[in-house]
Amino acid sequence: MTKTLSTYEYLQCSLTGDKFSNDIPRRLSPSSEKPLLARYDLEKAKETMTKENLLSRRNDMWKYEEILPVLDNNNIVSLGEGNTPLMRMNNLSNVLDIKNLYVKDESNNPTGSFKARGLSAAISKAKEFGIKGIVMPSAGNAAGAMSAYAAKSKIAANVFMPKDAPLANKMECIAFGANVELVDGFISDAGKASAIAAEKYDLFDISTLKEPFRVEGKKTMGLEIVERLVWQVADVIIYTTGGGSGIGASFVEAFVRQGCKVAFIDIQEDSSNELLGKFTSAGSPPVFVNCDLSDITSLKKSVKQIEHDLGAVRVLVNNAANDQ
Repeated sequence: MTKTLSTYEYLQCSLTGDKFSNDIPRRLSPSSEKPLLARYDLEKAKETMTKENLLSRRNDMWKYEEILPVLDNNNIVSLGEGNTPLMRMNNLSNVLDIKNLYVKDESNNPTGSFKARGLSAAISKAKEFGIKGIVMPSAGNAAGAMSAYAAKSKIAANVFMPKDAPLANKMECIAFGANVELVDGFISDAGKASAIAAEKYDLFDISTLKEPFRVEGKKTMGLEIVERLVWQVADVIIYTTGGGSGIGASFVEAFVRQGCKVAFIDIQEDSSNELLGKFTSAGSPPVFVNCDLSDITSLKKSVKQIEHDLGAVRVLVNNAANDQ
C-alpha cells in the first residue's frame, strides 16, 4: 500500500450529525436515510496542503489529496480530470456590462463534463473497497463518465437509461463496455429499475446523493476556482444546479464553510427552494437569485442587484456551454 496524504476520518449524517466509520462501503445514513458526508482532519491537512506544495503537484483534481477520501495511491482511478481552464470573457463582459466575468470550462474534462470529477472519486473509492459491480440511472454525462472510469478500474458498469436518451450518450457507454439497459419512461423510471437491479444482483448504486464520494470529486471545482484566482473568492457564481449536488458539494464545502460571502444565481428556479434547505447548517448561508440565463436582461438585472449589495463583483460562470 502506498499511502496518500488523505486525512479522511469518518462519515457523518447530513441530517443528524451522527458519525460512522469509513472502513466499509456505505450509501445513505443508517440513522436517517439521508446523504453521508466525508469528514477530514483539516488541521492535519493544513500541514501539507499549502499554496507552495500545490504548485509542484500533479496536474489534476487529485492534487488536493489531503481532503479527498482515497487512502491508497494505487486505488486512484484517474483520466486527468480537473484543472479545467478559467477564461476571462472580455466580449461578453461588455455585452452584459459586468466587470471581471470568467468562465470555468468543465467541458475540458476527460468525458466532457464536471461529472468526471465525481465519478473519478466514487469509482476510486469503490475500487478501494473491492467492489466488483456498480449501477446508476442516467440519461447523459454521468453515465458516460461512470462507464469510462469503470472501464479503467475493471469494475463492471451497469447503466439504466430512458429509451429516448441521446444516441451519443448510449454509444459512449457501450463503447466503454458498460451494460446499458433502456427503460420505457423517464429518468425516474430508470432510477426505479436501477434500484431493483442493485438489490437483485448485489450491485453498488452510485446514483447522485446515494453514496458519499461523488460530491467529494465535485467539490474540487471550488478549490480550483480559488487557486486560479490567486486565493481570492468569486463574489457571484452563476451555476446550473440541476438536482443541487454539484453546487452543494463544490461551493458550500469549498467556500461557505470557510466563512466566505458568496451569492449564487440559481438558473433552475424549481430547484432553489430545495437547495436553500441544504444550506441551513452552513455558517454563512449563501444568497440565491433565480434567473433565466437565456434572458440577457434577467441575468444582467440579477448580477447588478448582487453587485449593489456586495460591492465590487468578480463573476464566475461554471461551464462554457452556458456562454451562449
